[in-house]
Amino acid sequence: MYDDRRAAGETARVQEEGADLWAALGYRMQASWALPKVAWLAARDAVPAGHRIAHQADHIAALLAGHPVPTDWSHALKTGYDLLRDGWPAAVLDRLGIDPAILPAVVSPGKRVATVSAAGAVQSGIPAGTPIVAGMTDGCAAQVATAALAPGQWCSALGTTLVLKGSTPELLHDPSGAVYCHGNPDGGWLPGGASSTGAGASLRSSPAPTSTS
Repeated sequence: MYDDRRAAGETARVQEEGADLWAALGYRMQASWALPKVAWLAARDAVPAGHRIAHQADHIAALLAGHPVPTDWSHALKTGYDLLRDGWPAAVLDRLGIDPAILPAVVSPGKRVATVSAAGAVQSGIPAGTPIVAGMTDGCAAQVATAALAPGQWCSALGTTLVLKGSTPELLHDPSGAVYCHGNPDGGWLPGGASSTGAGASLRSSPAPTSTS
């Protein structure tokens, strides 16, 4: 959850230990991102032996499949996945004291990873045998839905936040860290960022309802 700030104290160390990689990828680690939280868990031995980290999409897919499934590189981005080398950054993880074994396997968005199990079908109403396909984070999924994937095309999606996303052939670097790039499964990059202007801000700022007699 973005409002989970427990790892705020880990963020500077995560940024420092992976500074060269984050600079190459165009990121600045933030307290709301997953990797500082994983470092926080690792520092407290909070991941039991034989368990692993799962992103929200991984967890839902595993419930449907009846077994763990790989994650996709879009969900894995904020957990520190190296999109340039297509792998978890072992050296950075080692410096942070994170065992790579607690991190899931990673596949490209769109890859079939499992099928819905009989138990998953009972729980969800989705027919058993239905393919389960690796997805993307919400902003990227919204961009795919608009088909704004050719270089130079941009789109916006208004939800809890306002997300602006585009498509470029080259990896973009924003020194402020506000704009960062996901990988485009078809090649190239999907730069974008989110504003705090959105439904979430509107709900927080709305006056309390009143009633009259």
